[in-house]
Amino acid sequence: TIDASKFSNEIFDGFENGLTSIWPWATTPELPWSTDASDKFEGSFSARSHPVLNKGDESDLHVAITSPLGGMLDFWVKSDVQMPFSGCYINIDGESKKGYTYPTSGWESMAIPIPPGQHVVMFRVWRPNFSLPPGGNHVSHTIRIDSVRYIPTISEGFESGKLQVDSAVNFVGREWGFDFDPSNAHEGNASLRSPIIDAGQSSTMKLEASASSEGSLISFWYRTDVFMPIDKFAFKINGKQWIGVSTQQDGWKKFTTVLSPGQSILEWSYVSSPTSIAQQFDHPGEGRVWIDDILIVPKA
Repeated sequence: TIDASKFSNEIFDGFENGLTSIWPWATTPELPWSTDASDKFEGSFSARSHPVLNKGDESDLHVAITSPLGGMLDFWVKSDVQMPFSGCYINIDGESKKGYTYPTSGWESMAIPIPPGQHVVMFRVWRPNFSLPPGGNHVSHTIRIDSVRYIPTISEGFESGKLQVDSAVNFVGREWGFDFDPSNAHEGNASLRSPIIDAGQSSTMKLEASASSEGSLISFWYRTDVFMPIDKFAFKINGKQWIGVSTQQDGWKKFTTVLSPGQSILEWSYVSSPTSIAQQFDHPGEGRVWIDDILIVPKA
């Protein structure tokens, strides 16, 4: 089983070191899948099903995924089946979600939503009870998959007093802290609060997150008690600023956008003005920024 409970980044398998070196794949003993270097989407290998040449043959590859909020399974597939003599389908817990009844001209991208909880994903190539025509036919009765990614949904409400995705978070400067005053929370009883810092300093929370092949929807709520020229709040995605607040705000504000496919670095920063400016005012670096209800959902 793949346990994605603590992950914010993708979990990737490109089959470069076999079927079980990264993901715990299982396959049909009689007609096993294998890694193959003759055709792949990227890298040196792909996973290829066993040819299904006899009536009733089935060649399966499956894995269990556990994720409390669900996520998205992204992969590349190349089909070389042809009905009525062979076909393939991808199912979750025995329910078919995608399938092929024909050969593809090349590799195709596919994304399948995975519900919350533990679920078994299975790739199956099978032969119905039809005999091959005289001389066979032009397909190999196999499929290939490559570059399999699981991108978990992230939800961070700070209610537990610890970061659920702490392995993907780091702080530059003083750490942000938990505020368990319900009046300072958007929902529930807790939020994340910026620290007190000295003049000329900054404090940044960085989160590395993955988006699916179609991108991921990110949203969060923020509230500020800052004003220039003393201090400000900024939010950046991959170095580009999306929020810049330098005045006190009334109430909570929601931010929403779409992350591009692949990896993104998200940065929430509280910044105090340089000493030469801050000394003209009382209590520099003692403003506040609150963050709550971060949600990142991969798109299909």
